[in-house]
Amino acid sequence: MGGRRCRTLAIVFGVLLVAALLIDFFPTFGPPQFRYTGSDPNTHVWNLGWPLATTVYDQRWGLHASPFAYVLFPIEVVVLVPAGIAVRMCRARSDRRQAMKKE
Repeated sequence: MGGRRCRTLAIVFGVLLVAALLIDFFPTFGPPQFRYTGSDPNTHVWNLGWPLATTVYDQRWGLHASPFAYVLFPIEVVVLVPAGIAVRMCRARSDRRQAMKKE
Protein backbone atom coordinates (compact mmCIF):
# COMPACT_ATOMS: atom_id res chain seq x y z
CA MET A 1 0.00 0.00 0.00
CA GLY A 2 2.84 2.43 0.77
CA GLY A 3 4.31 2.11 -2.72
CA ARG A 4 0.97 2.87 -4.34
CA ARG A 5 0.48 5.92 -2.12
CA CYS A 6 3.97 7.21 -2.99
CA ARG A 7 3.34 6.70 -6.68
CA THR A 8 0.01 8.55 -6.49
CA LEU A 9 1.62 11.38 -4.53
CA ALA A 10 4.43 11.62 -7.10
CA ILE A 11 1.91 11.77 -9.97
CA VAL A 12 -0.08 14.52 -8.24
CA PHE A 13 3.14 16.47 -7.61
CA GLY A 14 4.14 16.05 -11.28
CA VAL A 15 0.76 17.30 -12.48
CA LEU A 16 0.97 20.32 -10.16
CA LEU A 17 4.51 21.07 -11.33
CA VAL A 18 3.57 20.87 -15.03
CA ALA A 19 0.53 23.07 -14.40
CA ALA A 20 2.67 25.66 -12.59
CA LEU A 21 5.24 25.67 -15.41
CA LEU A 22 2.51 26.05 -18.01
CA ILE A 23 0.84 28.85 -16.07
CA ASP A 24 4.17 30.68 -15.59
CA PHE A 25 6.19 30.11 -18.76
CA PHE A 26 3.99 29.18 -21.76
CA PRO A 27 5.11 31.74 -24.39
CA THR A 28 2.89 33.63 -26.83
CA PHE A 29 4.02 36.41 -29.14
CA GLY A 30 1.70 39.38 -29.53
CA PRO A 31 0.66 42.66 -27.98
CA PRO A 32 1.26 42.96 -24.22
CA GLN A 33 -1.51 41.42 -22.12
CA PHE A 34 -1.03 44.02 -19.38
CA ARG A 35 0.27 47.57 -19.18
CA TYR A 36 3.72 48.39 -17.81
CA THR A 37 6.08 51.35 -17.95
CA GLY A 38 7.05 51.90 -21.57
CA SER A 39 4.55 49.42 -22.99
CA ASP A 40 3.17 49.99 -26.48
CA PRO A 41 0.10 48.00 -27.55
CA ASN A 42 1.28 48.22 -31.18
CA THR A 43 4.60 46.50 -30.44
CA HIS A 44 4.63 42.70 -30.12
CA VAL A 45 6.30 41.16 -27.08
CA TRP A 46 6.68 37.70 -25.54
CA ASN A 47 3.83 37.10 -23.08
CA LEU A 48 4.88 34.34 -20.69
CA GLY A 49 2.11 32.42 -18.97
CA TRP A 50 -1.22 30.88 -19.84
CA PRO A 51 -4.15 31.65 -19.68
CA LEU A 52 -3.03 34.96 -18.14
CA ALA A 53 0.42 36.36 -18.77
CA THR A 54 2.41 36.41 -15.55
CA THR A 55 5.43 38.10 -17.15
CA VAL A 56 6.20 39.96 -20.35
CA TYR A 57 9.53 40.15 -22.14
CA ASP A 58 9.93 43.32 -24.19
CA GLN A 59 13.19 43.62 -26.15
CA ARG A 60 13.35 47.34 -25.43
CA TRP A 61 12.44 47.30 -21.72
CA GLY A 62 13.27 43.78 -20.49
CA LEU A 63 11.23 41.48 -18.29
CA HIS A 64 8.13 42.75 -16.44
CA ALA A 65 5.99 40.87 -13.92
CA SER A 66 2.23 41.34 -13.92
CA PRO A 67 0.33 42.20 -10.73
CA PHE A 68 -1.14 38.68 -10.99
CA ALA A 69 2.37 37.19 -10.70
CA TYR A 70 2.91 38.72 -7.26
CA VAL A 71 -0.09 36.74 -6.00
CA LEU A 72 0.46 33.55 -8.02
CA PHE A 73 4.17 32.88 -7.39
CA PRO A 74 3.95 32.74 -3.56
CA ILE A 75 0.88 30.47 -3.80
CA GLU A 76 2.80 28.11 -6.10
CA VAL A 77 5.73 28.02 -3.68
CA VAL A 78 3.40 27.29 -0.74
CA VAL A 79 1.81 24.39 -2.68
CA LEU A 80 4.80 22.91 -4.52
CA VAL A 81 7.50 22.97 -1.84
CA PRO A 82 5.53 20.94 0.75
CA ALA A 83 4.32 18.56 -1.99
CA GLY A 84 7.91 17.99 -3.13
CA ILE A 85 9.05 17.41 0.44
CA ALA A 86 6.22 14.91 0.98
CA VAL A 87 7.18 12.98 -2.17
CA ARG A 88 10.82 12.91 -1.09
CA MET A 89 9.96 11.72 2.42
CA CYS A 90 7.62 9.01 1.08
CA ARG A 91 10.27 7.71 -1.29
CA ALA A 92 12.91 7.72 1.44
CA ARG A 93 10.59 5.71 3.70
CA SER A 94 9.93 3.22 0.89
CA ASP A 95 13.67 2.87 0.26
CA ARG A 96 14.29 2.18 3.97
CA ARG A 97 11.56 -0.46 4.04
CA GLN A 98 13.01 -2.21 0.99
CA ALA A 99 16.48 -2.15 2.51
CA MET A 100 15.17 -3.69 5.73
CA LYS A 101 13.41 -6.46 3.78
CA LYS A 102 16.65 -7.38 1.99
CA GLU A 103 18.52 -7.78 5.27
